Amino acid sequence: MFLVSRTGDVLAKICEKELHFVEQCLRMNPKCYSSWHQRCWIMDKMEAPDWKRELDLCNKYLEYDERNCKKHSCNTLSQVLASPYRPIFLVFLF
Repeated sequence: MFLVSRTGDVLAKICEKELHFVEQCLRMNPKCYSSWHQRCWIMDKMEAPDWKRELDLCNKYLEYDERNCKKHSCNTLSQVLASPYRPIFLVFLF
């Protein structure tokens, strides 16, 4: 995905489509490290990523690939904890 200067709505739609595509890839091969890494990269580029959805996805795939899911969930939680909206996220996550 090539990112250039785009409006927030356009970038959000591109990121959502990419997340959907990568999720389809994970359905085919949940142990693919590069797919998990791509999800992290996309979420990092988003203005308002849905961290709860990421944790739910990780919990779903945890039984298929414990190592990558644990790493991805740790990355997701570290992003949530680093967020200025941390108290709001934690209420919704737990």
